[in-house]
Amino acid sequence: MSVAFDTSLSGMRSTQTMLDVTANNLANATTFAFKASRVEFSDQTYENIQAAAGARSTTGGVNPMQVGLGVQVSAITPQLQQGGFEPTGRDLDAAIDGPAYFRLQKPDGSEIYTRLGTFGIDSAAAGQTPKLIDTTTGYRVLNTNGATISPVESIPAVATTALVLSGNLPPAVPEPLHGSTLSGLFNMTLRSDGTRAGNATRLADTNLGSGNGAATTLNVYGQTPDGTPYSGTVALAADATIEDLVEGLNDVLTNGTDRFATASFEVGRLLIKGYQPGNSMTLFLGETAPPPVGSGDAVDNSWQHADTGVYQWNLTRLLPPDSEVPLNLSLYTADGTQHFLGARYISTGIDATGGRVWDLVVNNPVSTEGSITGSRVVQGYTFNANGTPASQPTGSLSTNWSAGGASTVSLQATALTAFAGDSHADADDTTGSVAGSLVSSRWDSQGYMVGTYSNGVTRRMSETDHQLGLATFTNPAGLLADGGSQWKVSANSGAPTYVSAGADGFNAVVGGVLEGSNVDLAGEYTRLILAQRTFESNTKTFQVADEMAQAANGLVS
Repeated sequence: MSVAFDTSLSGMRSTQTMLDVTANNLANATTFAFKASRVEFSDQTYENIQAAAGARSTTGGVNPMQVGLGVQVSAITPQLQQGGFEPTGRDLDAAIDGPAYFRLQKPDGSEIYTRLGTFGIDSAAAGQTPKLIDTTTGYRVLNTNGATISPVESIPAVATTALVLSGNLPPAVPEPLHGSTLSGLFNMTLRSDGTRAGNATRLADTNLGSGNGAATTLNVYGQTPDGTPYSGTVALAADATIEDLVEGLNDVLTNGTDRFATASFEVGRLLIKGYQPGNSMTLFLGETAPPPVGSGDAVDNSWQHADTGVYQWNLTRLLPPDSEVPLNLSLYTADGTQHFLGARYISTGIDATGGRVWDLVVNNPVSTEGSITGSRVVQGYTFNANGTPASQPTGSLSTNWSAGGASTVSLQATALTAFAGDSHADADDTTGSVAGSLVSSRWDSQGYMVGTYSNGVTRRMSETDHQLGLATFTNPAGLLADGGSQWKVSANSGAPTYVSAGADGFNAVVGGVLEGSNVDLAGEYTRLILAQRTFESNTKTFQVADEMAQAANGLVS
């Protein structure tokens, strides 16, 4: 009966261990990155009552007789299945889609490993840069080189090296108008910030102004819609406004009491609308004397007349609609200064297939701000019948700025089209930016820290210092739990193998989430019931053995 006592006692002890492990699993059912454990049992040694005997010539063999001496806990094994991902709303939280572990550095310099990516940036001790840390312990997070990670808090200005030209240049030549309408090619803008000017804006404050701000007499000349030459002058004071210019032009566009056209300022541009039949109206502005009547300048309407005086009147160039398409260029020099240039696509002819040929012409900047040092024209943009580019002439824009110095920008026309419909044009700066300070950080799938900066740039902070370090183990079940969802190397886990996130499609980093506990509540509840019933069974065995012992003792009383 003493064996029964020991056997049932081993059962109660083993079941108690099972209950303890199950209780710990249930307690951590909502603990991020927790790994449940499983208790494994084995029977203990056996007492031999009778040895086995082999068969003889006159008798058969006899099996051994053994009595088991109970049960023991043979293993408590962590279950390493990946838990589900739970969004947290924090960009620097991270989880691993795979078996790897994040690398952390303890204060003594040793490494410890975790599946819990509760990461953040510390406030930085005196004389140190901010570091990426595990917010639950303060341990520093390591990169793939085994070094700590410090966010790039600011990025320098970058000079523009390429502008991608996009937009639509309609293929059809516009039908002649009955009556003439001339529209200003460029917006009148406030030079300092690029915002559009209004009627009350001083001309000297717009992109027309050359910085002199002096009074001037403007010569106005051209042809009426029916081809009759006209001319006149507009006296502009030093503080003249756009409205003063419009009123002066309307005085010129009148023969006695009969006005043949009217000037207005609409949507940031000068607009001249003819009231007579015909399609020959032109209008030229300049501070020098007009060219002779019938000269090429006044007949073909190729260029605005202008000089280097108080204003740059070529910026107001007026042409029939659809004969050219305006474009605004913006670029940065290495010091972070943003520069604006006006430009336009000019329809210069028809190619062999009947499509329009376009040239890109860039306006000179205000002389006090800089100059174009190379060619201002890129010639020969043509298109296939389906509207896709047929010829994309290469070109670059070379400038020299008072603020920022020399700049060379390639002009890439891969996104231009020639579809029927409205014309429009744009230029996207894909390379340049002002300096920026860090606004937010997140992780990409390869574990790189990606920063978004105040200048609108979003990019990886670096390819070397800002990738989360990961480690894998030959036997991860051999790792030693150290609390806080952290693990350390044991004699049976194997040394860590350092890997890169996302390499060969494995161990991708998922940002903005944490890995949940992998505890299976239904399974744990089942084990609770089994533990209770098994414990009761063992106590019953112990009780019966005790009653039998009492009965035996009663024989001698």
